[in-house]
Amino acid sequence: VLTENAVLAVEDGGKAVIAIESTGPDSMIRIQADRYGTTGFEITDGETTYRYILEIYEAENGSSQISITLAGP
Repeated sequence: VLTENAVLAVEDGGKAVIAIESTGPDSMIRIQADRYGTTGFEITDGETTYRYILEIYEAENGSSQISITLAGP
């Protein structure tokens, strides 16, 4: 659950545009992938920072996929 004070930062904005769409119980982020590759992003909310790795890749069937992995609190 993100609060209204949450801030999002992306390492390489050329690969994806990531934004906080909504906060509160139904918190949501929006990811618009622009090209294949890997980039990191972090969300800072209060005293806590969450770090993620975003991988954008082509699946075996030719479709674009993303994978988000928690890199650390």
